[in-house]
Amino acid sequence: MGPGNPFLVPIAAIVGAPIYANHAGVIPIIQALLLKGVPIGTAIVILMSITAVSLPEMMMLKKVFSFKLLGLFTLYLIISFIIVGYILNWIMV
Repeated sequence: MGPGNPFLVPIAAIVGAPIYANHAGVIPIIQALLLKGVPIGTAIVILMSITAVSLPEMMMLKKVFSFKLLGLFTLYLIISFIIVGYILNWIMV
């Protein structure tokens, strides 16, 4: 989980997606990860994916979106989180 791993940001986005929590509940986890040396961009990706792409969020959006549109929306969110994570890791080096 050190700063030299280029696959850490996509893994963080995918691992955080099925977890359900609110922002206030995730902040202590993010703080612990930052204290352990996880780059800031990776920590932000975990925060965003946990709160925005969780299963309950997708179940609520399923009532509004079709299955195809929901899949595209989720893919868009995960890709944008990964891009933001790489940019933040690059800036904060």
